[in-house]
Amino acid sequence: MKIIKKTIPYIYSILNIYFLFVLSFYIILYSDKNFLLKLFFKFNVKENLPFNISDNDLSKISYELMNYLRGHSLYLDTKIFINDSLKELYSITAKIHMADVRNIFITNIHFAVYSFIISSLIIIIYSYKNRLNEIFYAYIKTIIGILFILLSIIAFALIDFSSFFMLFHKIIFTNEYYLFDPNIDYIILMLPEELFANVGLKVSILFIFIILLFTAFLYFSSKIQSHLEAK
Repeated sequence: MKIIKKTIPYIYSILNIYFLFVLSFYIILYSDKNFLLKLFFKFNVKENLPFNISDNDLSKISYELMNYLRGHSLYLDTKIFINDSLKELYSITAKIHMADVRNIFITNIHFAVYSFIISSLIIIIYSYKNRLNEIFYAYIKTIIGILFILLSIIAFALIDFSSFFMLFHKIIFTNEYYLFDPNIDYIILMLPEELFANVGLKVSILFIFIILLFTAFLYFSSKIQSHLEAK
């Protein structure tokens, strides 16, 4: 029983941190409906393509891809004009990979919701029992470990993003459909490594900020509770 009591604050910490990470990711990607389109322009995607593409088609690709990834559409069937002919943007291989990415997106959103519900119940119970200090100390220890891992990952990515990106795909995916042929998989030209690095950095910065903010909230909440309990 003592082991369970000691473990619960750490379970809360892990669930809460996981939820905040997914939340940070979702805020970066979806708080601005033109987020991906702006990245297309920022990284000169039009200039990287072996054919001319209109801004309308670029906007269409952005809109349909982002909607597909969060489960708002069942199929990824984007057609654009390539050399004056209406053609599918995604090859069969690309569609399979994007379906894998979509499943990861949706699965993480579902788990994040469950994590939020469970962690909320835990903190309500600990708050009611005047034991927020236990949550706070467990949270600090967990944060130190996770931030160390996150900063190590960021350092690896900054030193050699190509190697990091490839290793990430090998760990996450059970197939090699992410190995695109740029001659037929034009999407790889539209989503360069620099774009992913930019997104990853933004998510990491927001995540660290939210974590520090929530840690401060826990600290002051536990202090106020201890002060009221002492009266």
